[in-house]
Amino acid sequence: MDDERLMERMETGIPGYDELLGGGFFKGSVNAVIGGSGTGKTAFGGEFIYNGVKEGKTGMIVLTSEEAEYIKREWYTSFGWDFWKLEEEGKVIFVDIADPSLRLQKTVEISPDELIKSFKKLLESKIKNVNPDLIFIDSLEA
Repeated sequence: MDDERLMERMETGIPGYDELLGGGFFKGSVNAVIGGSGTGKTAFGGEFIYNGVKEGKTGMIVLTSEEAEYIKREWYTSFGWDFWKLEEEGKVIFVDIADPSLRLQKTVEISPDELIKSFKKLLESKIKNVNPDLIFIDSLEA
């Protein structure tokens, strides 16, 4: 891969943020948004996916602590982002690990290593089936 390809940037579409990053995230990079509770990490990820979809990309949102319906309602009432419509159009998929029915670690004794392996397997399967351009995981601490 040539140096020029390694330096390609992808805009987040978030006002002021792309300028701070010199044009956006590096294409193909993994980025962590870190901060305390209530600092806007989830909203940042939602705006990143929403803006990417407006530019013709597809997105996958993995939720580990808040249920998808709650997040979609929050984003719609706070920002006007209609993720229900984007989901219907096949532009965004939600992987709702926060759904109480999927919280096996709460009802079955499972080691942290096994939990990580299961999470990785689930993500690999979803990515293979959906092939999203953008992925947002909220959050890794859950």
